[in-house]
Amino acid sequence: MRYLFSRHYLYVDELLFPEGDKDELIFAVDETSCLRELAVINESPEVVVGTEMEEVAKVSAWDQLNQLIGLTKVKKEIDKMLKVVQLNQQRVAKGLMPINQSLHAVFMGNPGTGKTTVARLMGQVLFENGALSGETFNYVEVSEADLVSNHVGETVLKTTERLEAAKGGILFIDEAYTLNKKDSSVNFGQEAIDTILKYMEDHRQEIVIIFAGYTKEMEEFLRTNPGLSSRVPNTFIFEDYTPEEIVTIGKRQLEEGQYDLEDEAYYERNVARLYQASLDHSNARWIRNFNEQLIKTFAFRIIEEGSEDVSTIKNVDISSLVNKDKFENGEKPDALAELNQMIGIQSVKDQVARFVALAEVNKRREEQGTGNRHFTLHSLFLGNPGTGKTTVARLLGKAFYQKDIIKADKFIEVSRSDLVAGYSGQTAIKTREVLMSGLGGLVFIDEAYSLYKSENDTFGLEAIDEILKFMEDYREEIVIILAGYNDEMNRFLRANSGLLSRIPNHFQFEDYTPEEITQIGMMKLLKDQYVFDTEQYRQVVARTYQRSNDFSNGRWVRNFNERLIGIASSRIANEGTNDLFTITVDDIYATGKEY
Repeated sequence: MRYLFSRHYLYVDELLFPEGDKDELIFAVDETSCLRELAVINESPEVVVGTEMEEVAKVSAWDQLNQLIGLTKVKKEIDKMLKVVQLNQQRVAKGLMPINQSLHAVFMGNPGTGKTTVARLMGQVLFENGALSGETFNYVEVSEADLVSNHVGETVLKTTERLEAAKGGILFIDEAYTLNKKDSSVNFGQEAIDTILKYMEDHRQEIVIIFAGYTKEMEEFLRTNPGLSSRVPNTFIFEDYTPEEIVTIGKRQLEEGQYDLEDEAYYERNVARLYQASLDHSNARWIRNFNEQLIKTFAFRIIEEGSEDVSTIKNVDISSLVNKDKFENGEKPDALAELNQMIGIQSVKDQVARFVALAEVNKRREEQGTGNRHFTLHSLFLGNPGTGKTTVARLLGKAFYQKDIIKADKFIEVSRSDLVAGYSGQTAIKTREVLMSGLGGLVFIDEAYSLYKSENDTFGLEAIDEILKFMEDYREEIVIILAGYNDEMNRFLRANSGLLSRIPNHFQFEDYTPEEITQIGMMKLLKDQYVFDTEQYRQVVARTYQRSNDFSNGRWVRNFNERLIGIASSRIANEGTNDLFTITVDDIYATGKEY
C-alpha cells in the first residue's frame, strides 16, 4: 500500500486484498473525514485501476495547503520561504553560494487555527521541493511528555531520541511553552530546551523544528531564552478565523458527513452570529463542537418524530440549539416579563424596556451592516436601599442574554472588598481578575461609592482607574453597573471625570409607596403559605411604614415580616397549638406596636 497522510485524509492509490471480496471491507470515518469510491485489486497485484482516489492522491502538498480555508498571512509567509528554497536551488545549479536560510519556525495562535495541519503540509511542501535532507518525508509530532522525564539525566536521552527520530525532516513541538517551568526548583523542561538548542546548532542542515502554542504563552516562552529567538527566525501568526470562514468550515464538515441543510442562509446567519458572540476562541474546534451538538439535536428530533429523512438538518434543529437554555421549560417567561411583574418602580421598568429595545435594534443594525454599534451598556443604578436595584440588574442581564446582546448568562455581584487589596499594586490586579471573570456577562458593583472614601484613598482610586480602563478596553464584551444611594453616588462620580462620560445610562429607583410596601409584604407571606387577615395587615403595615421614617423600602417590610413571624411563633409555642401557619390580628397589632 502506498499512502500519504494529511490531517484529515488517508489517500490510497491501491489496496491489495487477494483473499476476499471488496464488499467485505469496512471503513470507519468520522465527521472530519470523507470516503470516496475505492478500487480494490484482488486479481493481479500488477494491475492499477484508475479511480477518483488516484486523482486525489496526486494533489500536491502546496495545493492542499492553499485549499485550506483562511490562513492568508501564513500561506504568504510559507510562499516566501519556499521561493527562497527555489532560488537557492537555482543558485547552487549555477555554482553560486546559496542564501543562508534557517527553516526553524514558531507557530503562534489560538487553538483550532490549524497549526498542526499547516506544520504537516509545510513539511511536505519543503520535502517536495528538496529543502529537507531525508530521502522520505519524515514528520514527528511531540509534546512536553514526549521530551521531559522526572528523573535526573533522562530528559536529555528522551529529547535526543525524539530529535534523532525526526532527523532529515520535521519535529513539531506542540504547546512548546509548557517546557518552561519558570520558578520550579527542578526544571527538567529547561534541560529539554538546552538539548534542543544544541541539536539545532550541531545539525542545522538536517532538521527543521517548529515550536507551536498560544500567542501570549509563546511570546513569554521566547523571552525566557534568548537562544530560541536567535535560532528560530520564522514566526507565523495564526489569526482567528472570521465568521465567514467558520461558516465555510462548518458547511464543509456537514457536507463531508453527508448532511444537507434545509436552509443554508439560516445556518450561515446563526453560526456567524453565535461565533462572533462566543467567548470561546477555539476556532475550528468551536465549529466542530457546534456541528456535533447540532447533529445530536437533529438525531433526537428524527427519533422522536420517527422521520425517514435522516440527512436533512432543518431550521428547527438549529433554532433549538441556538436558543437552548435561554428560556426555561421551553416557554418564554422571559426576564422582561419577570421585571414587569415586580411591584412598583414603574419608571425603571419603562426605562429598562426602552434600554433593551434600543440595544437590540442597535445590534440588529450592526449585524445587517447598516450601522456601527457605538452604544455603551454600562449604567448607574441610583436609589435608596431596598428599591430592587440588584434584582433589576440581574433581570436586565438575563434580558440582554436572551436577546443575544451579551454573550453569557452571567451575573457577578461585587463590592469594595472584592476589588480593593491591602497592598500597593495589588488592587489593579484584583479588580482586573474580577472583571475578567465577568467577561461576556454583567458585573454589578454594589455600593460603588465606597470605592472612593477620600482623596487619600489610593487603593480605591486605583480600583476606579482599572474599572474605567476595562470599560473602554472591553466595551462590547461586558456590562458594568455601578449602584448606590443618590447623595453618595453623586460625590463618587465627582471623584473621576471619566465616570460620567463612560456611564451615560442612569436609572433612578424611586421609593416604594406605603401601598406598594404592603403588597410586597403580603406577597412574601402568602408565598410562604401563611394565613392572615389581609385588610388588617394592610392597614397596620401602611400606617407603621409611614411613621417609621425608615427609607429602606423592601428591606423594611422584610424585617417587619420576620418580626411578625417571630411574634406568631412565640404565641404558637406557648399555646401548644398545631396550627403553624395562621397569623392572628393580635400578632399583627403587636408587631406594629414594636415600631
